[in-house]
Amino acid sequence: MLAVERISPNPRQPRTTFDPLRLDELAESIRAHGILQPLLVTREGDSWILLAGERRLRAAQIVGLKEVPVRVIEATDEQRLEFAIIENVQRDDLNPVEEALAYQQLVSSFGYTQDRVAKQVGKSRVAISNSLRLLNLQRSCLADLRDGKLSAGHARAILMLSGADQQEDLRSMIAQEDLSVREAEKRAREILAGTWKPGAKPSRKTTSDREQDLDVVSLQDRLTLLLGCKVRLKPRSKTSGSLDIQYRSLDDLDRVFEKLGFHPDGD
Repeated sequence: MLAVERISPNPRQPRTTFDPLRLDELAESIRAHGILQPLLVTREGDSWILLAGERRLRAAQIVGLKEVPVRVIEATDEQRLEFAIIENVQRDDLNPVEEALAYQQLVSSFGYTQDRVAKQVGKSRVAISNSLRLLNLQRSCLADLRDGKLSAGHARAILMLSGADQQEDLRSMIAQEDLSVREAEKRAREILAGTWKPGAKPSRKTTSDREQDLDVVSLQDRLTLLLGCKVRLKPRSKTSGSLDIQYRSLDDLDRVFEKLGFHPDGD
């Protein structure tokens, strides 16, 4: 057991926002049942640095606990960030911007490759790459993504546009016209091709069309996870189309061959 007042927050904590309602709910649970899972801490001089469990610590303070159960481990500065990221990612507690900034810290501060980040947090390299790409958004788009006004899917549609003005325009269209992710992607392609006409309304698809779109997206995501490379399904009709597998290195290509059971040497 360790006195609450002796525990300092993790300076590498990627999470910057805590939902007051969820904290209150956790506090009520702790008041009724206590803290069932110890907080993870490391020693630094005469201080104790929190590695994992900041929500539990904050809720304990709300309840008024003087001491909390802890597990003490040795951790480098690098590991402090890893622990904080992994805990939050596993709990799905980070918003997309916080998550991307945390991954960027591992890459820029500690020299991680995207493959290593993926292995550390239990995600695909494609998922890490897509997350980091979000940081290329304009500041206003990042703010909307952080606040939940834009979804990650909408953000990726905006990233199809490289110009600051174009990104801002599409951001406004999404908000004002309540565009779906697919509609936002279509609008982005029209803007890139120069065929978008201001004032034109997005075409509304039938329920069966929307269901088919969701099926295609689901298949793309599952294939991407399976192969470790970005996969695009391009239907031409209800029964035909093409499959696009994108690889960034020969290692990626070898992995795809291995998953497909294909041996280039003919063995």
